[in-house]
Amino acid sequence: MSNFNTSDKNYHEYAKLASSAESLIFSDPRSSLTVFGTFGEQLTREIMHLDGLGDWELNQKARIDKMRYSENGYPDAVLLALDEIRRKRNGATHDNQFIATKGEALKIDQKAYLVWKWFLESFYLNDVPEYVTPVDQRNILKSQADKIKALEEKIKQLQENRPQITISEEERTRRRKVNVQFAKKHPLNEEETRQLIDS
Repeated sequence: MSNFNTSDKNYHEYAKLASSAESLIFSDPRSSLTVFGTFGEQLTREIMHLDGLGDWELNQKARIDKMRYSENGYPDAVLLALDEIRRKRNGATHDNQFIATKGEALKIDQKAYLVWKWFLESFYLNDVPEYVTPVDQRNILKSQADKIKALEEKIKQLQENRPQITISEEERTRRRKVNVQFAKKHPLNEEETRQLIDS
């Protein structure tokens, strides 16, 4: 689950962009930083538009500076977060020596979330849930695969060690009745009937 959500349909694409960046943190931190940079840039343009600050064609550093020196009183934490997102994006995009780590990508995820939370609460009065540290989905999948394998093994052992049972004719009759009633309640549709005939 992503930290970037909104009920405002005008900003679903922004949320999806940041969610995409968040999903890349563990598999491709460099790309994550690049996408977070794009998110920061696009959101800054939107902020300037909503506050009537004019020129959208400035570069991101100039936009942040324009916000900083405006009379709108933007929080320093937001401006610093936008600037750090910008700098990490520049490193990830333009510097071949730059080493992007999961730790840096997680830190930028928190910075982007801070900006997103402030944006929604300031402009749309939305309540935003608290930040949740993303989890590496690959580890979850591996953990689930290990659990499934262990359960399969346990079931196999149970099946091998189960006692032999004898079913009474009375129990067989009862089960047949249940089967007939179930079949009546769940008839085959036309396509399923054709599949049955074909098989």
